Amino acid sequence: MLTIRKIVVACKAVYARWQATTFGRAYARFKAERGTILASGIAYTGLVSLFAALTLVVSSLLQLSDMFPAWRAAMVKTLSHALPGVISDGSSSGLVRLDQLELNQGIGIAAFIGTVTLVATALEIPAVLRGGVRAMFSAPVLRANFVTLRLRDAAMVLVVVIGVGVSSAALALAVALHSQLDSYLHIPGSTSLLQLFAYGLGFIVDGGVLTAIVILAKVEVRRRVLLIGSFAGAGVMTVLRLVGSQGLASGTVNPLLGSFSTVVVLLIWMHAAAMVLLYTSAWMAIATKEKSTAETAPGGAALTGS
Repeated sequence: MLTIRKIVVACKAVYARWQATTFGRAYARFKAERGTILASGIAYTGLVSLFAALTLVVSSLLQLSDMFPAWRAAMVKTLSHALPGVISDGSSSGLVRLDQLELNQGIGIAAFIGTVTLVATALEIPAVLRGGVRAMFSAPVLRANFVTLRLRDAAMVLVVVIGVGVSSAALALAVALHSQLDSYLHIPGSTSLLQLFAYGLGFIVDGGVLTAIVILAKVEVRRRVLLIGSFAGAGVMTVLRLVGSQGLASGTVNPLLGSFSTVVVLLIWMHAAAMVLLYTSAWMAIATKEKSTAETAPGGAALTGS
């Protein structure tokens, strides 16, 4: 009985020490700002707005893929890695094909209304993400006129378009080099290396997108803290993406439950990704506050510039 009591006391002591760390204080901030509920809202909003945003991203990039056919295949691979089970890449099933996301409505009032509705729906994701990040920083609602806020949200979508475009171009180049080298050298395991390269590109894009989300949320954060937090969060999201793709691979064995399991796993993945973003934002807020406090404290001037 005494041993159990000692274990409980030791566990409480460890937990108390963890609460005093930056990670523990960030988790306390995450809970205080109802991070789990915010993540659920982001996930549901994201699920509704996902295909509108994908339509804008794909339609923008397909205009260039007509000139570079290899880019189209690389873009499919990039998007299928980014959103497991959503885009069909030919070798695996998905909810939609790339050509189904191409915006081709012609000219007219109906097309104009449809495009405006599509853009408004797609911009809901950046707006919700901005609100969640500001909540983790305990910042008030961003006061600005409607046009300014929508331009800020559009900039976030543009960052995603550029990220997907650049990573797709890099992947297309890597695939071309792989085909040329493999025909001459026959390197064993080269396909696995190419797969690893694709996930590495996804990691870089995720880090860039997370950085852009925090910057466009207009919160006070140190540059070093921003980069560390963004790419640490990107690493966790890459692991989540791997787990999500494995879950979809096992869930699509039954054709009757394939689409349903894809939506469920996608919703779970988006909720987990939103929690990573919010916790990372809470960590950035606490780390920035700690550095600012250390600099203003006596003898803390030596810490400036970090």
